[in-house]
Amino acid sequence: MKLTFFDFTYYFISKIYSKAGEKGHQFSATAILSGSLTMNVFTVLEIFALYFQSHNFFLSKILLIFIYLLFQICFYIRYLRNTNYSLDKIETEWKTKLDKTKIKYRFFCLLYVVLSIIIPIGLAIYIGSLDF
Repeated sequence: MKLTFFDFTYYFISKIYSKAGEKGHQFSATAILSGSLTMNVFTVLEIFALYFQSHNFFLSKILLIFIYLLFQICFYIRYLRNTNYSLDKIETEWKTKLDKTKIKYRFFCLLYVVLSIIIPIGLAIYIGSLDF
């Protein structure tokens, strides 16, 4: 089983929420991962809007909600329905990693989630301040 960066991000987020005592930690992890990917799509669309100098270039709230739900369904199926990517199997793979590798993964997972929130918001503020 080949795990991806997103599998470990899901695992890391899920572990943070489970330590906080949340019962739906796996669903919360899929929601945050879906939100991060949706924000990445939003950033790409914002860059297109900036390039084509248009405020309305594919930037529809309905479209973003649809994309979010699509990611949410895909991650729900992958992590909560598919036994090949269950939290236990990802944890087993995680435990085989070296400590240096674990630190790198944690750092990049946290960096990914934080930047997925900050960059689209900053870019949206910048585009909103432009006069097209």
